Amino acid sequence: MNRAVEYPKRHGLNCGSGSPARCTLFRSNVRDGVCLLVAVCLIGMCLPGQAAMELASAGVARCAIVTQAGATPAERYAAEELAAALTRITGANFAIQQLTSNPPEAAIVIGSGPIAASAFPGVDLSPFGAEEYVIRSAGRRLLLVGGRPRGTLYAVYRFLEDYLGVRWYTPWFAQYPARPNLAIPALDARGRPAFEYRDPFWYPAFDGDWAARNGSTSQSARLKEKHGGQITYKGFVHTFYALVPPDPYFKTHPE
Repeated sequence: MNRAVEYPKRHGLNCGSGSPARCTLFRSNVRDGVCLLVAVCLIGMCLPGQAAMELASAGVARCAIVTQAGATPAERYAAEELAAALTRITGANFAIQQLTSNPPEAAIVIGSGPIAASAFPGVDLSPFGAEEYVIRSAGRRLLLVGGRPRGTLYAVYRFLEDYLGVRWYTPWFAQYPARPNLAIPALDARGRPAFEYRDPFWYPAFDGDWAARNGSTSQSARLKEKHGGQITYKGFVHTFYALVPPDPYFKTHPE
């Protein structure tokens, strides 16, 4: 039997009348189909994921930064910090626009307000604490928002750190990756610090900008209103006498 006929018969393939030419054509079509399928799969594996939003291209900004009416000093400072960081990363100039409505089609919306509510109706900030934040994209818009006073500022810093690779090691040394072409995937993150009071108590950490960028709320840091303030307890250390003074308590409670 002709081998061109024998092969498909052994594998349960019906070549009709058994013409060698017909069977050869059948095997060729199968081989070509398999090769095409493998090629498509390999190409799909090699291609990067589709970016949800382009921030910069060839050192030119592709979106605006939007603040809203009623923004707090910390929310306005968050926009300034984001613009400065994106400029260092991409080399592009990112404009900050304060708007009440009609944001650009491509925009990073900072803080809570009417624009955030209309563009991202699914984000409800009413249950948020002072430091809870959301990072969420929708099409060509990105929302960085959180509770007051520090949530929005933390949304910006966590976006820069977690998704763009920025690091603030000391007040005088930071890392901003050079990326003139910058795009982000679809994002949907929510978070908050685990502890209310966070104090590294290290001399460089007393710098207000460094402290805010790294999530410190130390009463020893120079944290101002633009940083969302700080957490202050009565005393810092060696506070036993201040909290339990001996004069009113020792005679009746010497223990």
